[in-house]
Amino acid sequence: MEILFWVTGFFAAFLGNIAAFGISSILLPVAVSVFPFELALVLTSIFHMFGNFGRIGFFQGKLRLRIFLLFGIPNIIFTFIGASLV
Repeated sequence: MEILFWVTGFFAAFLGNIAAFGISSILLPVAVSVFPFELALVLTSIFHMFGNFGRIGFFQGKLRLRIFLLFGIPNIIFTFIGASLV
């Protein structure tokens, strides 16, 4: 059953990088069916983290400080707020 999670995770990460959505929408329901809820959230966030590292590496040299300040800082703040609500 875990193989279903890993295959879905790879597909969700691929789709998320192309379409800019999909990791949580696709992976979390599958992860919850395989693992307990808390572990499913942690594993999904790990996929997000590696996906973000991949995008940073892909767009290396093209990132702008203004864009980071407009999107990155609020993203970090709301991530902590959302995690505390869960």
